[in-house]
Amino acid sequence: MKARRTHKLLLIFGGITAYLLLLFLLVLVEKDAEGASILSLPLSFWYSVTTLTTVGYGDLYPVSFGGRIIGFIFQLMSLGVLAAVFSLVYQLIQGRLLPRVKLLFSRQKTWYLFPEADEASLLLAEKLAVMDKSSVVILPRKARSLASLHAVYTDLDAVNLCHMHPSPESVHVFLLQENGFANEKQASLLKPSRCKLYLLNDHEPNQIPENVTYFDPAEGTARLYWHTYPLKKPDEQIVLVGSGRYGRALLEQALMINVCSPDQAVSYRLFGDWSEFSRQHPQLEKILMVNGKEPGRDSLLFWEGAWNQDWQPYREADRIIFCEDDEANNAEKAFELLRYCPVRGTVYARLDDAPEEIISFGSQRELYSPELIMQRTLNRLAMSLHENYRVSSGGNLPAWDALGSFLRRSNLASADHLFMKERILLKEDAGASQDFAKAAEIYASLSDEEKDKCRRIEHERWCRFHYLNNWAFGPIRDNAARIHPLLKPFDELSPEDQAKDDYAWELLSQAAKTD
Repeated sequence: MKARRTHKLLLIFGGITAYLLLLFLLVLVEKDAEGASILSLPLSFWYSVTTLTTVGYGDLYPVSFGGRIIGFIFQLMSLGVLAAVFSLVYQLIQGRLLPRVKLLFSRQKTWYLFPEADEASLLLAEKLAVMDKSSVVILPRKARSLASLHAVYTDLDAVNLCHMHPSPESVHVFLLQENGFANEKQASLLKPSRCKLYLLNDHEPNQIPENVTYFDPAEGTARLYWHTYPLKKPDEQIVLVGSGRYGRALLEQALMINVCSPDQAVSYRLFGDWSEFSRQHPQLEKILMVNGKEPGRDSLLFWEGAWNQDWQPYREADRIIFCEDDEANNAEKAFELLRYCPVRGTVYARLDDAPEEIISFGSQRELYSPELIMQRTLNRLAMSLHENYRVSSGGNLPAWDALGSFLRRSNLASADHLFMKERILLKEDAGASQDFAKAAEIYASLSDEEKDKCRRIEHERWCRFHYLNNWAFGPIRDNAARIHPLLKPFDELSPEDQAKDDYAWELLSQAAKTD
């Protein structure tokens, strides 16, 4: 952007310099010519203006050969001036006037606004247009036009567009540049308008404005993966190859979502440099066994050598996930595995596309969907869950809009686990269709002993979330110090505290209404 601006300034400076030079040359070649009328710089300037604007009063004209050549140059330049004027008028009509008229007649509709015209924005714009046919999609005029997308293309900036709509909350603005800080900067200009903002950024502030939703591609990929390909059994053996942003997000989501039995023993074998993940989560040993195995506990096994140093873990694995940040590495390693190692499990790779032997996930087309980025269903479920807690606490907890980032994420994680709760109750695998209503009926009919197992599952999930966010046990709750009195084994809780975990399961009935 800065280089482009510098280039434009150089062109303008060069044009002005050339114009002034022509004015001086015209006076120089005309001043000694017989019958000359252009004898000074002001007269030369006046002649150039009348020529460039094609007015041509005839009061001044060059008489020398050199002067006529310069006059001819001015005449050619006048054609450029006319073309520039017509182009400016056309751009003004196409980029500002017509879009403004179209939008004025669409002020009762929902607007989906994309200030940038990258491929991710166009993918999402297409899906939104199909999902909400009565809405208006607004793109920059420089955007590549798509036959399947009837959009309004405009040069109007996002701030002006937000203020044009009588109901700012009906304007949804998507800031999806890869540079998250650039998205934050643009969002700061739009927040006062009260329009709904969706920001791509992997850094979430502690306090999130009511009208802002954050989207992290790595976290979105992990959530999408585990919802699409959930845990199949409580002792599944999983191999992850790749310890970058996507690998860490996949493992973190797995540890929070893959809680399905009080005595499960899921094994995670990790290849790559996971030292950063270990530094971020120093309490992993309170969640599972690290570099060891124990009956009835999940285990985390770090492998420090080369990913292909030993093929045995791949032969034993139920699933193998290639999740490096560089997609090319995922393809290369997945092909090498299938060529040299017999595997019994399913091979997944974070790729846009893959051959039949490999299941691809996390493609841009899958990731940039309204449900993942706008999180409508997930937010509604999380808000319902939080409201249940508020009621049970006698209204002592803050409302959803007043929650900080951590408490929001806590409720979102609980809502995220509803899909696992549904599968636990229905006893169905990943191929089953979702049926929250049926799951809620089954839960209501469970015996006290069966409900006790459900409570244990939810308490384990809740503890994992807090330990992963570096909370610790303490006799008195202190949010600032991240201390909580319920971070202890389920059997050590009072019956009243054990019963609190019922709320998360009872939310299934609410989920059935939003499904």
